Amino acid sequence: MDAQTITTLITTVGFPIACCLGLGWFIYKFTNQQRDDNVRREDKLMNCIDNQNKVLVNINSNMDKMSITLDNMNQRLNILEQRVENKK
Repeated sequence: MDAQTITTLITTVGFPIACCLGLGWFIYKFTNQQRDDNVRREDKLMNCIDNQNKVLVNINSNMDKMSITLDNMNQRLNILEQRVENKK
């Protein structure tokens, strides 16, 4: 807005109403900016959470593989212990 437009607005509707209109415009712009910032922040947060979930799935898969490996090693160790006991 230029100075001529503001002067015309104040002359037409009066200073208090012009101030209220200006404040309303400011609140509208400020609210929209806050909303846009919140959307960007939430999108970034959701991307981080998605990445963490992928990492957790990989960790869980690796732990399952390790568990299977440990079970197999435990079975082999039990077989060896039985063989040693049988030789005594």
